[in-house]
Amino acid sequence: SDSDEENDSTQYLADEFDEYKDKNLEEMRTKVEGTVTNSDDMMSQALTRALMDDDDSVKDPNELTWGGSGDSTEIEASVLCEMNDWLKKREGASLDQRREFMQETLNRMVASVRYGIIQPEDASRTIHGCAAMLGLQLAEDIPETALIVTGMRKMVKRADMIGSFKEFGEIEDAAVSPNARGFGLVRFKSSKSVQRAIARFRTEEIVVEDVAVMIKVLKSDSPVESRDLPSVVDLSRHHPGDSRRDGMRPLPPPPLPRMAIEDSHQVVNLSTIGYSGDSVGRGSESVRGSDKGSDRGRRRYPDPPRPPSSDAGSAASARSRASSRSQHTSNRSGETGSSTSRTKKTRRSTNH
Repeated sequence: SDSDEENDSTQYLADEFDEYKDKNLEEMRTKVEGTVTNSDDMMSQALTRALMDDDDSVKDPNELTWGGSGDSTEIEASVLCEMNDWLKKREGASLDQRREFMQETLNRMVASVRYGIIQPEDASRTIHGCAAMLGLQLAEDIPETALIVTGMRKMVKRADMIGSFKEFGEIEDAAVSPNARGFGLVRFKSSKSVQRAIARFRTEEIVVEDVAVMIKVLKSDSPVESRDLPSVVDLSRHHPGDSRRDGMRPLPPPPLPRMAIEDSHQVVNLSTIGYSGDSVGRGSESVRGSDKGSDRGRRRYPDPPRPPSSDAGSAASARSRASSRSQHTSNRSGETGSSTSRTKKTRRSTNH
């Protein structure tokens, strides 16, 4: 039946995987999953594809060697060159597009490992570099010991490139991508050699076979996934009262309870209760104000509300205003009487 055939096919695939799982493919799986984040599914798909494709006669040797002689560093240079070309053509590619291209590359690399063209360690190192160039999340940083060299003559040789870079330090290995693409990879034994080359490149030209080339450190521009470190937000929560961390002004101390003040045996002046200094540096004003016996400029808590004016005070004020008006009226009357008297005297004098 169909179900029996499906079970047989699944069992056959499982047997095939068991045959290789303790060897090169399993080693590559472990290394890739330990260096590239979220690569489990991609690696499983690549392994399944490689194990199901068991027809050796249809495999193109040129594809397995990535167009070269089969040297591991040359394969790495060829793969990274393809990454570089793909990124140039697809600037601004989405994460899904980059992961899809990574899957295609991983499928081919697993096939090269299965057929013994490249060792698992070299293959996983190459995949690690591919993930870095594509901007995928890494679980482990790349040692910054390798330089990518571009812009060389198409027919440049490995020896030519080594001759131009050996002055910066001891070279572990180097290779030029096959098919005359002017792309190369130089790996030093120390990251200090890479730093010296970059320092020279910033101020002077680096020339390979009479051509000034471009160089770039093979590294990831994305941060490596944190594992056990708390996030920035978690760190800030350990200091909720730090005004400099939280960006807030410090709060004044709470006011003293009124009952506590009244019950104490000391005489407390409420106008002088405060705290020395605030967020804008006004603390010294309190001292100057107390020396002059004045409340101006003193940091204090609000004074209690003033009681309303008494009735007696209001009545006295009213009588004072009435007295002023009466006096003013009398003065005006006196002035009027004097004027009338002077007028009468003038008339008598005229009659006589």
